[in-house]
Amino acid sequence: MMLKKAVAKIHDLILQKKWNMSAGGANFLGGDYRQDYKQHGKEFRKVYLIHREGFSWDDWHVNELTKENCSEYLRTAQYYAMHPLNGQYSHWVDDKLTLKYLCAGTVLDKYMPKYYYQVNDSGNVLALSDAPNEQKGQCTAENIIECLKTTGELAVKRISGSLGEGFYKASYKDGKYYLNDKVYSEHELEKAFGELKDYLITEYLHPHKDLVPFCADTANCIRYLIGRDNNGKMNFIKSFIRLGTKASGFVENYNAGGVLCYIEENGEFKNGNVFDIKSGTNKIIEEHPDSKQKLIGTIPLWNEIQKAADEFGKYFPQMNYMGLDFVVTSKNEVKIIEINSLTSLDAIQLQGTILKTPQGEFFKQHLKTI
Repeated sequence: MMLKKAVAKIHDLILQKKWNMSAGGANFLGGDYRQDYKQHGKEFRKVYLIHREGFSWDDWHVNELTKENCSEYLRTAQYYAMHPLNGQYSHWVDDKLTLKYLCAGTVLDKYMPKYYYQVNDSGNVLALSDAPNEQKGQCTAENIIECLKTTGELAVKRISGSLGEGFYKASYKDGKYYLNDKVYSEHELEKAFGELKDYLITEYLHPHKDLVPFCADTANCIRYLIGRDNNGKMNFIKSFIRLGTKASGFVENYNAGGVLCYIEENGEFKNGNVFDIKSGTNKIIEEHPDSKQKLIGTIPLWNEIQKAADEFGKYFPQMNYMGLDFVVTSKNEVKIIEINSLTSLDAIQLQGTILKTPQGEFFKQHLKTI
């Protein structure tokens, strides 16, 4: 194990020097590269040649790149070399609990869902701002269950995390408890909650009625990507909605089997993208794979989403790059579930190289010389 860690560290140092990146950026890139060798070791030479061009296996294949056209695209290594674009302030938004408290009492508070409990790294249950009034300080898993009985549903998610990793839907209906639709006894659920560490228990959000026909089982999250130019102005870069599928379960992420539809600046979307696991490439589809609903529509409350993104940009002048994850809810509200400081590169370039678009100027100004 120690030898493995030492080799990984040396690998990261080599990448750090080659691509003129921070230790954090090299750790991200090195992690992707080592995962590529683990998953595609039988094609070692091909993996090596892709890495030599500065791309991860997935970023290369999802856009069906070749040696002839790859220079037109923003490389995985170049993208990671920009990290952290928000400098020391990235943790303000990467940590969901910190974000919640920073927004409390501001114009942004209305966009935050209810936060009921935190389960810290010691497994202690702590009451948060939206817990029942009589609950303060340290609580127990029993308190979470009582809250679940009252609300009917709760979202259980990691404090710091992305790609929907570690997300659970807890629900209570007709005297039965469920975790991701699996039936639990009260004792089993209490034990499951008691085993959590570094988790948040929050309000569970349902999608707006206009988005239910695509998928009713997920929140159908909207990523709204913004970047600050050299004059300090925060500009729109790209936006897309992710729709859940049977394959993706209770999350909607593209790499987990969800559908990704790009949204135009007027809020309209048409056609979707899905990741083909067999070929490792992107496929464009015209209808949802499960519901068969045509993938065409307009995002409800789009103007409110744009307004919220603008307000976040103004309130956090320290931030240069943010991927805001919005949910338009069944209650006709716009809520933000998290902010991502390093949106996956594949989601940015499925339509083609970002560098040849007006929005690509943001990335060009942050390119490192090597």
